[in-house]
Amino acid sequence: MVALLNIRFKQFFRMLADLGFIRSLIGLLLLVFFCFILISAIPEWSWIITGVAALMLLGLHTSRADKTFLWVSGLPAPWIFRVEYLLMSCLLIVPFLMRGRWQEALALFTFGLILPEINIPARYSSSTFRHLIAWIPTDMFEWRSGMRKNYFPVLLVLVLAILFSRLTAAIPVALLLFSLITTGFYIETEPREMLEVFQLSPKKLLLFKLKKHLALFWLMSSPLLVLFLIFHVRYWYVLVFVIAAASLIQTISIFLKYALYEPHEALQGNTIIIALSTLFTVIPLFIPIPFFWVVRYYRKASSNLQFYLHDFI
Repeated sequence: MVALLNIRFKQFFRMLADLGFIRSLIGLLLLVFFCFILISAIPEWSWIITGVAALMLLGLHTSRADKTFLWVSGLPAPWIFRVEYLLMSCLLIVPFLMRGRWQEALALFTFGLILPEINIPARYSSSTFRHLIAWIPTDMFEWRSGMRKNYFPVLLVLVLAILFSRLTAAIPVALLLFSLITTGFYIETEPREMLEVFQLSPKKLLLFKLKKHLALFWLMSSPLLVLFLIFHVRYWYVLVFVIAAASLIQTISIFLKYALYEPHEALQGNTIIIALSTLFTVIPLFIPIPFFWVVRYYRKASSNLQFYLHDFI
């Protein structure tokens, strides 16, 4: 187990190095700082933050591709999972303890201990489920793959949002969570041939991907939008802000993918930028930073894709 955890740490530091070690380290420190500020500024949201963190860990656990290997390898898989999840949870557990929110810290710690015992398939491949996602256009292969890997957290977020739709914060939080889940659809890169099949220039391909993704996302989110307007129409401006924030986060995730695109790669380091984008987007003081990233990564993506799509320029 120690050897495997050592490998995990090496993978983590390699991921930081790919993004730029100093920049990534600053990013991680900012994550902890913003969690501390958020818990301090809005203490009544501490349980919401705990629930969001638990759902993110659950999504990670259900979608990870190495579960089967670890279970059959003879290694103590549950304890490997526990150590990894508890280390991730420290980003929130430490700020909770610093602010005296020991109940939330204990709840998240306990969840990290029992999560490895929850056995949910990483992919759902029954014919019924294939029919349910058959309406997703074939050129949105990221969504088809992403929904197979993340069907459980997506379903859980949407169902809980509907059940608790009378609570003002339920649907906005659910939309941001759903947005974060869909950004994970763009972590793994496709083969070069799947870029060339569109026969579009880099800029046109980026805009095509973005328009299709946002249209599909907001189509699936439309029941939540309707419910929010039914129960909380007086807070319509909150919905407008969440729509803009979720769209901005997803725009960054798509442009970031192609800014760093290489065929058949898993861009795990992108999750740090996406997490920071989410925090910067919901804190008004830092909103200019995500807009700067949109422009920056759009330019880098256009430049990077020219190598692969030069025939269509």
